[in-house]
Amino acid sequence: MKKIICFIACAFNNIEIDLLYENVIKVALDSLNIKHFRVDKLNHNDNIDLKIIELINKADFGITDLTLARPSVYFEAGYLEGQKKPVIYLARKDHFQPIRNDLFGNFKIHFDLITRNIIIWDKLDDELIDIIKKRILLVINPIRLKILEKENNKNQIRLFKSLSIIDRIQLLNELTIKFITEKFKVVDIKLRNQYGIICEVNIKGEIKYFFFIIKETFSKRNIKEYHPAGLGFEIIIPRYIKNPFLEKTVIFISLRAIRNSTIESALYWCKKHSEDFYENTELSIPVKYLVIDNIENEAQYLLRLKNSIDKI
Repeated sequence: MKKIICFIACAFNNIEIDLLYENVIKVALDSLNIKHFRVDKLNHNDNIDLKIIELINKADFGITDLTLARPSVYFEAGYLEGQKKPVIYLARKDHFQPIRNDLFGNFKIHFDLITRNIIIWDKLDDELIDIIKKRILLVINPIRLKILEKENNKNQIRLFKSLSIIDRIQLLNELTIKFITEKFKVVDIKLRNQYGIICEVNIKGEIKYFFFIIKETFSKRNIKEYHPAGLGFEIIIPRYIKNPFLEKTVIFISLRAIRNSTIESALYWCKKHSEDFYENTELSIPVKYLVIDNIENEAQYLLRLKNSIDKI
C-alpha cells in the first residue's frame, strides 16, 4: 500500500522545538511507518516557499506545532486545511496563559486556532509520544481507507482492461441484464446478443422499452441511426415492438470516451437535459437517450447505469 505522508510545520532554529521533533514527533511517525517532511531538514536547491507548497501538496495530513507563533507555521496550517487535509496541532504549555511583556503575541495561541483540540506538551517523554501516536491513528484511519479504495479501483481497471473488447462487451451485457431484472419487477427480454439488449419493462402499469446498445465506441452516424425514423428503429420495431408509440429509451454504452460535440451533433433533434441525457421533444414518438461512455471497470459501470436510469 502507498505510504501515508505527513508535512510537519514548526518554528526553525530553536533547540527545544528541534528536540520535540527529533525525540517525539519523528519517533511517533517512524513507529507508524509514516513518511514525513520538515522543509528545513531536507537537502534541496529550490525556492523554500515553492518547496513548502510542493511538500504540502504531496502530504496526506499535517502536524503543526504552534509554539512561538511563527506566521509561516500558521500559513502552512491554513494551506493544509484549505486542501481539506487534517492537521494535528501541538503547542507548549505556557502558550495557554497570558505572559507579561509578550508585546508581539509570540507566546500564545492566536484566536483563529484557540478552539482546536491542541495537544499540550511540556515534558518530552514517552507519554507525549503515545498521545501523539493515538491522535495520528485517529487521523490516518480514513486516509488509509481512501488509499485502499483507490488502489482497489486501479486493480479493477487493470483487470477490466486486460479483457478483450469482445469479452468486455459480453461482461457489460451480462451486468446490464442482471441490473434490469433486479431493478424492475416485470421484464421481457426481446433481444439479447453481443452488441445489445432490448427490454420490455412494466413500470407502475406502463409498458416501456429500453434499448441498450453496447459497443467499443460510437460515431455520429451510429448514434443518428436511432433517430425515431432512423434505420435502428426501422429494423427493431417491426420485429420486436408491438406498439411503436410507447416510450422508448436508448442507452448508448461505449467502452471508449465519446466527444460531447459528437453526441450533441448526432442528437440534434433532442433537448439536452445534462451531459448524458437527451430527449426527443419535437417529434410525436417519445424517445429518450442516455450515454454511458469511457467505462473503466464493473463497479463504475453499474453505478453510472443506476444514475442514468434514475434520471428518467
